Parts: sequence; C-alpha cells; structure tokens
Amino acid sequence: MELAEEKKQEIENSEHNLKLLYEAKKSALETMLRSVIPAQLSSIKTVLWMNFLIMGLVARTDEVKWVSINTGILVSSGTAIIFCLYAFIAFREKHLGSLSDVNAFSKPDFPNNEWSKYHALLDSLHCVEKALLLNTQTQNKTSDLTAIATCFSIVSMLLVIIKYSNQL
Repeated sequence: MELAEEKKQEIENSEHNLKLLYEAKKSALETMLRSVIPAQLSSIKTVLWMNFLIMGLVARTDEVKWVSINTGILVSSGTAIIFCLYAFIAFREKHLGSLSDVNAFSKPDFPNNEWSKYHALLDSLHCVEKALLLNTQTQNKTSDLTAIATCFSIVSMLLVIIKYSNQL
C-alpha cells in the first residue's frame, strides 16, 4: 500500500511542478503578445513616420538634384522606410501557443492512465514553448531590422542638420 501512495505522490508532484512551469511560460508568452510585440510595432511606426516627415521636408523645401545632400537624405530615409515596411510585412505572424488539434487529448494514442494529466500538461507546455521560441525569433529579426532603419534615420537626420546648419 505504501508503494501506491508513493507513486501517487510522485505523480502529483510532477503534475504540480509541470503546471508551475506551464504557467510561467504561458505568462511570458502573454506578456510578449500583449506588450512587447505591440511596443516594437509602435517604435517601427515612429521610425517610419519620422522618415516620411524628413523626406517630405526635403522634397518640399528644395529641388532635388542628383548630386546633392538632398539626395543623400532622400536615399537614407527611403532605405529606412524600406526596412520598416519589410519588418511590418515579413514578420507580422504571431504564434499563440495553442494546440493545433482540439481533440488531441481524446485520441486513442494519448495515454489514458494515472500519468494522462501529466502528459496533457506536457503537451500544452511544448506548444507554449514553441510559440515563445518562434515569437522570440520573429521579435529578434524585427528588432534587427528596426535597428538598421534607425541607423539610416540617424544618418538622414545628421544630413538634415548639416544641410540646414549652413542656413543659420
């Protein structure tokens, strides 16, 4: 009888620990989906509109010659805009961490014993971990593109400062 009680305790402890891990990963995924990714998209929009503003300012105030500081400003701002738009389009997919098969736990090959709750938690944990990994990879790529666009924006702003500092 004592052996059965030990096994039951082992199962309950394993389920409890797995549930804690699942909740932690799920919380990290929710944070990423609700605040990190939207904040990143907001910063891309800021860089995007700033470059549109710079391009509009330069195109509106002076005529653009092929070899001038205006061309450098327009090219660097245009490049930043291209990187921002690429980040929006290429990496817009989000992974939610849900099971792809609603009936996954009722299939015949799913274990139906004292460890079934443990296996269900484990499968759910794997889905959340996969979504977290894929979203992190997407976020890192988007962050890299935003950094490149920001560098081009800084070059563009420096050229604008140089251009208009001569007119003071």
